[in-house]
Amino acid sequence: MKDFVNFLNDAHNYRVYEYPELSELTMEIQDDLRTMYATTVQEQLFIEKKYEGGGIGVSQLGKPAIITAWDYHMGKTHNGPPSYALKRKWLDGHLFELWVFFLLRSLGYEVEHQASVSVNAVIPNGHPDFVVTNKKGCMFVVECKHMSDSNYKQYKKKGMYNDQYITQLALYCRALNCPGMWVIGNTDTGECMGIPFDELQIKANETYVTRAMQVASVVTACEDFNQCLRYISLPPHQTTRDGRRYPPPTMYAGKGVLHPAASLWKLTKNDVGQYTILGYNYPNEAKQYEPEWEA
Repeated sequence: MKDFVNFLNDAHNYRVYEYPELSELTMEIQDDLRTMYATTVQEQLFIEKKYEGGGIGVSQLGKPAIITAWDYHMGKTHNGPPSYALKRKWLDGHLFELWVFFLLRSLGYEVEHQASVSVNAVIPNGHPDFVVTNKKGCMFVVECKHMSDSNYKQYKKKGMYNDQYITQLALYCRALNCPGMWVIGNTDTGECMGIPFDELQIKANETYVTRAMQVASVVTACEDFNQCLRYISLPPHQTTRDGRRYPPPTMYAGKGVLHPAASLWKLTKNDVGQYTILGYNYPNEAKQYEPEWEA
Protein backbone atom coordinates (compact mmCIF):
# COMPACT_ATOMS: atom_id res chain seq x y z
CA MET A 1 0.00 0.00 0.00
CA LYS A 2 2.86 2.40 0.81
CA ASP A 3 4.24 1.89 -2.71
CA PHE A 4 0.91 2.94 -4.22
CA VAL A 5 0.67 5.97 -1.92
CA ASN A 6 4.18 7.03 -2.95
CA PHE A 7 3.35 6.55 -6.62
CA LEU A 8 0.25 8.75 -6.36
CA ASN A 9 1.95 11.52 -4.40
CA ASP A 10 5.03 11.64 -6.63
CA ALA A 11 5.15 9.88 -9.99
CA HIS A 12 1.46 10.22 -10.87
CA ASN A 13 1.43 14.02 -10.81
CA TYR A 14 4.87 14.70 -12.27
CA ARG A 15 6.03 11.83 -14.45
CA VAL A 16 5.28 11.77 -18.19
CA TYR A 17 2.53 9.30 -19.06
CA GLU A 18 3.88 6.11 -20.59
CA TYR A 19 1.53 4.20 -22.85
CA PRO A 20 1.53 0.53 -21.80
CA GLU A 21 2.77 -2.00 -24.31
CA LEU A 22 0.21 -4.31 -25.88
CA SER A 23 0.22 -7.50 -23.83
CA GLU A 24 -2.11 -10.06 -22.34
CA LEU A 25 -2.31 -7.99 -19.17
CA THR A 26 -3.19 -4.73 -20.93
CA MET A 27 -5.84 -6.52 -23.01
CA GLU A 28 -7.35 -7.90 -19.79
CA ILE A 29 -7.33 -4.44 -18.20
CA GLN A 30 -9.05 -2.95 -21.26
CA ASP A 31 -11.77 -5.60 -21.15
CA ASP A 32 -12.36 -4.95 -17.44
CA LEU A 33 -12.53 -1.19 -18.01
CA ARG A 34 -15.05 -1.59 -20.84
CA THR A 35 -17.30 -3.70 -18.63
CA MET A 36 -17.01 -1.32 -15.66
CA TYR A 37 -17.63 1.73 -17.88
CA ALA A 38 -20.73 0.20 -19.49
CA THR A 39 -22.12 -0.78 -16.09
CA THR A 40 -21.46 2.69 -14.67
CA VAL A 41 -23.17 4.47 -17.56
CA GLN A 42 -26.17 2.16 -17.39
CA GLU A 43 -26.61 2.52 -13.63
CA GLN A 44 -26.08 6.29 -13.61
CA LEU A 45 -28.08 7.32 -16.67
CA PHE A 46 -30.72 4.67 -17.27
CA ILE A 47 -31.66 3.08 -13.94
CA GLU A 48 -33.40 5.04 -11.19
CA LYS A 49 -32.07 4.08 -7.80
CA LYS A 50 -34.60 3.85 -4.99
CA TYR A 51 -34.05 3.19 -1.31
CA GLU A 52 -37.03 2.07 0.71
CA GLY A 53 -35.34 1.72 4.11
CA GLY A 54 -34.95 -1.41 6.19
CA GLY A 55 -31.22 -1.90 5.70
CA ILE A 56 -28.15 -0.33 7.24
CA GLY A 57 -24.89 0.09 5.35
CA VAL A 58 -21.37 1.13 6.21
CA SER A 59 -21.64 4.42 4.30
CA GLN A 60 -24.52 5.58 6.51
CA LEU A 61 -22.73 5.24 9.81
CA GLY A 62 -20.46 8.28 9.62
CA LYS A 63 -23.47 10.57 9.40
CA PRO A 64 -25.21 12.17 12.39
CA ALA A 65 -26.96 9.34 14.23
CA ILE A 66 -30.44 10.71 13.67
CA ILE A 67 -29.87 10.78 9.90
CA THR A 68 -28.78 7.14 10.06
CA ALA A 69 -31.98 6.34 11.95
CA TRP A 70 -34.11 8.15 9.38
CA ASP A 71 -32.39 6.40 6.47
CA TYR A 72 -32.88 3.00 8.08
CA HIS A 73 -36.54 3.32 9.08
CA MET A 74 -37.95 5.81 6.59
CA GLY A 75 -35.78 5.60 3.48
CA LYS A 76 -33.30 8.24 2.36
CA THR A 77 -34.78 11.70 1.90
CA HIS A 78 -34.37 13.44 -1.44
CA ASN A 79 -35.13 16.97 -2.55
CA GLY A 80 -36.57 15.78 -5.84
CA PRO A 81 -35.02 14.24 -8.96
CA PRO A 82 -31.35 15.13 -9.63
CA SER A 83 -30.53 17.75 -12.24
CA TYR A 84 -28.52 17.10 -15.39
CA ALA A 85 -25.56 18.88 -13.77
CA LEU A 86 -25.73 16.75 -10.65
CA LYS A 87 -25.98 13.56 -12.71
CA ARG A 88 -22.87 14.55 -14.66
CA LYS A 89 -21.04 15.27 -11.39
CA TRP A 90 -21.92 11.80 -10.05
CA LEU A 91 -20.82 10.22 -13.32
CA ASP A 92 -17.47 12.02 -13.07
CA GLY A 93 -16.93 10.42 -9.67
CA HIS A 94 -17.50 6.95 -11.07
CA LEU A 95 -15.17 7.61 -14.00
CA PHE A 96 -12.51 8.62 -11.49
CA GLU A 97 -12.87 5.16 -9.96
CA LEU A 98 -12.08 3.69 -13.38
CA TRP A 99 -8.88 5.75 -13.49
CA VAL A 100 -7.81 4.44 -10.07
CA PHE A 101 -8.63 0.88 -11.17
CA PHE A 102 -6.45 1.38 -14.27
CA LEU A 103 -3.54 2.61 -12.15
CA LEU A 104 -3.79 -0.28 -9.70
CA ARG A 105 -3.98 -2.96 -12.38
CA SER A 106 -1.20 -1.34 -14.44
CA LEU A 107 1.07 -1.48 -11.38
CA GLY A 108 0.44 -5.20 -10.97
CA TYR A 109 -2.12 -5.31 -8.18
CA GLU A 110 -5.04 -7.70 -8.07
CA VAL A 111 -8.22 -5.66 -7.65
CA GLU A 112 -11.79 -6.50 -6.63
CA HIS A 113 -14.26 -3.72 -7.40
CA GLN A 114 -17.28 -3.13 -5.13
CA ALA A 115 -16.63 -6.26 -3.06
CA SER A 116 -19.40 -7.28 -0.68
CA VAL A 117 -18.19 -6.84 2.91
CA SER A 118 -20.16 -7.85 6.00
CA VAL A 119 -18.97 -6.11 9.15
CA ASN A 120 -21.19 -8.26 11.39
CA ALA A 121 -24.83 -9.28 11.75
CA VAL A 122 -25.88 -5.71 12.61
CA ILE A 123 -24.04 -4.09 9.69
CA PRO A 124 -24.24 -6.59 6.81
CA ASN A 125 -24.03 -4.21 3.86
CA GLY A 126 -20.71 -2.73 2.79
CA HIS A 127 -19.09 -2.21 -0.60
CA PRO A 128 -15.61 -0.66 -0.57
CA ASP A 129 -14.52 0.81 -3.89
CA PHE A 130 -11.56 -1.58 -4.17
CA VAL A 131 -10.10 -4.46 -2.19
CA VAL A 132 -6.51 -4.71 -3.42
CA THR A 133 -3.95 -7.50 -3.08
CA ASN A 134 -0.26 -7.00 -3.85
CA LYS A 135 2.20 -9.58 -5.21
CA LYS A 136 3.09 -10.70 -1.68
CA GLY A 137 -0.54 -11.48 -0.89
CA CYS A 138 -1.02 -8.50 1.43
CA MET A 139 -4.45 -6.87 1.20
CA PHE A 140 -5.62 -3.27 1.62
CA VAL A 141 -8.78 -1.23 0.98
CA VAL A 142 -8.98 1.76 -1.36
CA GLU A 143 -11.73 4.39 -1.20
CA CYS A 144 -11.93 7.00 -4.01
CA LYS A 145 -13.03 10.61 -3.50
CA HIS A 146 -13.27 13.11 -6.38
CA MET A 147 -13.46 16.76 -5.38
CA SER A 148 -12.92 20.40 -6.33
CA ASP A 149 -9.54 22.09 -6.28
CA SER A 150 -10.35 24.03 -3.08
CA ASN A 151 -11.40 20.89 -1.19
CA TYR A 152 -8.40 18.99 -2.58
CA LYS A 153 -6.06 21.65 -1.19
CA GLN A 154 -7.69 21.39 2.22
CA TYR A 155 -7.14 17.62 2.36
CA LYS A 156 -3.58 18.08 1.12
CA LYS A 157 -2.97 20.56 3.93
CA LYS A 158 -4.85 18.86 6.79
CA GLY A 159 -4.93 15.18 5.83
CA MET A 160 -8.14 13.20 6.24
CA TYR A 161 -10.49 15.00 8.64
CA ASN A 162 -13.94 13.98 7.30
CA ASP A 163 -15.71 11.94 10.00
CA GLN A 164 -17.93 10.13 7.52
CA TYR A 165 -15.02 9.07 5.31
CA ILE A 166 -12.96 7.95 8.33
CA THR A 167 -15.84 5.92 9.78
CA GLN A 168 -16.51 4.23 6.44
CA LEU A 169 -12.91 3.16 5.86
CA ALA A 170 -12.31 2.23 9.51
CA LEU A 171 -15.21 -0.23 9.40
CA TYR A 172 -13.99 -1.80 6.15
CA CYS A 173 -10.46 -2.16 7.53
CA ARG A 174 -11.73 -3.64 10.78
CA ALA A 175 -14.00 -6.10 8.99
CA LEU A 176 -11.25 -7.25 6.61
CA ASN A 177 -8.45 -6.94 9.20
CA CYS A 178 -6.23 -4.94 6.85
CA PRO A 179 -5.00 -1.37 6.33
CA GLY A 180 -6.62 1.06 3.92
CA MET A 181 -6.25 4.38 2.13
CA TRP A 182 -8.09 7.12 0.30
CA VAL A 183 -7.30 8.20 -3.25
CA ILE A 184 -8.28 11.85 -3.57
CA GLY A 185 -8.73 13.27 -7.08
CA ASN A 186 -8.69 16.94 -8.10
CA THR A 187 -11.47 17.69 -10.60
CA ASP A 188 -9.75 20.89 -11.78
CA THR A 189 -6.13 19.82 -12.30
CA GLY A 190 -6.31 16.03 -12.64
CA GLU A 191 -3.93 15.55 -9.71
CA CYS A 192 -4.25 12.64 -7.28
CA MET A 193 -2.95 12.02 -3.81
CA GLY A 194 -2.97 9.05 -1.51
CA ILE A 195 -3.83 9.39 2.18
CA PRO A 196 -3.00 6.21 4.11
CA PHE A 197 -5.03 4.84 6.99
CA ASP A 198 -2.73 2.17 8.37
CA GLU A 199 -2.98 -0.13 11.39
CA LEU A 200 -1.69 2.47 13.84
CA GLN A 201 -4.30 4.95 12.69
CA ILE A 202 -7.02 2.31 12.96
CA LYS A 203 -6.17 1.88 16.65
CA ALA A 204 -6.05 5.65 17.13
CA ASN A 205 -9.49 6.03 15.55
CA GLU A 206 -11.16 3.17 17.40
CA THR A 207 -13.66 5.74 18.64
CA TYR A 208 -15.14 5.94 15.11
CA VAL A 209 -15.71 2.19 15.01
CA THR A 210 -17.21 2.13 18.51
CA ARG A 211 -19.58 4.98 17.73
CA ALA A 212 -20.71 3.34 14.48
CA MET A 213 -21.44 0.09 16.28
CA GLN A 214 -23.39 1.89 18.98
CA VAL A 215 -25.49 3.80 16.50
CA ALA A 216 -26.16 0.69 14.40
CA SER A 217 -27.21 -1.39 17.40
CA VAL A 218 -29.64 1.23 18.71
CA VAL A 219 -31.15 2.06 15.31
CA THR A 220 -31.75 -1.57 14.33
CA ALA A 221 -33.18 -2.48 17.75
CA CYS A 222 -35.80 0.28 17.67
CA GLU A 223 -39.12 -0.60 16.05
CA ASP A 224 -39.54 2.71 14.22
CA PHE A 225 -38.02 6.15 13.78
CA ASN A 226 -40.05 7.71 16.58
CA GLN A 227 -38.66 5.19 19.05
CA CYS A 228 -35.13 6.19 18.01
CA LEU A 229 -35.90 9.70 19.25
CA ARG A 230 -35.92 8.35 22.81
CA TYR A 231 -32.33 7.16 22.63
CA ILE A 232 -30.42 9.43 20.24
CA SER A 233 -29.53 12.94 21.35
CA LEU A 234 -29.83 16.06 19.26
CA PRO A 235 -26.57 17.08 17.53
CA PRO A 236 -24.96 20.26 18.91
CA HIS A 237 -26.52 23.55 17.93
CA GLN A 238 -24.26 25.92 16.04
CA THR A 239 -23.54 29.38 17.41
CA THR A 240 -22.90 32.54 15.42
CA ARG A 241 -20.32 35.13 16.46
CA ASP A 242 -22.99 37.31 18.04
CA GLY A 243 -24.17 34.42 20.21
CA ARG A 244 -27.28 33.34 18.31
CA ARG A 245 -27.90 29.58 18.20
CA TYR A 246 -29.55 27.61 15.41
CA PRO A 247 -30.12 23.90 14.69
CA PRO A 248 -27.38 22.07 12.80
CA PRO A 249 -27.96 21.96 9.01
CA THR A 250 -28.44 18.19 9.04
CA MET A 251 -31.68 18.63 10.93
CA TYR A 252 -33.23 20.30 7.88
CA ALA A 253 -32.92 17.20 5.70
CA GLY A 254 -36.13 16.54 3.81
CA LYS A 255 -37.26 20.19 4.16
CA GLY A 256 -37.51 20.18 7.94
CA VAL A 257 -38.94 16.74 8.49
CA LEU A 258 -36.04 15.86 10.80
CA HIS A 259 -36.25 19.03 12.86
CA PRO A 260 -37.83 17.75 16.08
CA ALA A 261 -39.49 19.37 19.03
CA ALA A 262 -37.02 19.70 21.91
CA SER A 263 -39.29 17.69 24.23
CA LEU A 264 -38.64 14.55 22.18
CA TRP A 265 -34.92 14.59 22.92
CA LYS A 266 -32.58 13.87 25.81
CA LEU A 267 -30.72 17.18 25.72
CA THR A 268 -27.66 18.20 27.70
CA LYS A 269 -27.10 21.93 27.90
CA ASN A 270 -23.99 23.72 29.20
CA ASP A 271 -23.74 27.03 31.07
CA VAL A 272 -23.96 29.14 27.92
CA GLY A 273 -26.97 27.29 26.54
CA GLN A 274 -25.29 25.10 23.93
CA TYR A 275 -26.58 21.58 23.37
CA THR A 276 -24.14 18.66 23.29
CA ILE A 277 -24.15 14.87 22.86
CA LEU A 278 -22.64 12.93 25.74
CA GLY A 279 -23.22 9.48 24.28
CA TYR A 280 -25.86 7.01 23.22
CA ASN A 281 -28.22 5.32 25.66
CA TYR A 282 -29.02 1.72 24.86
CA PRO A 283 -32.69 0.71 25.03
CA ASN A 284 -33.22 -2.64 26.73
CA GLU A 285 -34.09 -4.21 23.38
CA ALA A 286 -30.63 -3.27 22.08
CA LYS A 287 -28.52 -4.96 24.76
CA GLN A 288 -28.12 -8.07 22.64
CA TYR A 289 -26.74 -5.93 19.80
CA GLU A 290 -24.00 -4.13 21.74
CA PRO A 291 -20.73 -3.91 19.74
CA GLU A 292 -19.18 -7.34 19.36
CA TRP A 293 -16.83 -8.36 16.58
CA GLU A 294 -16.92 -11.77 15.02
CA ALA A 295 -13.61 -13.64 14.93
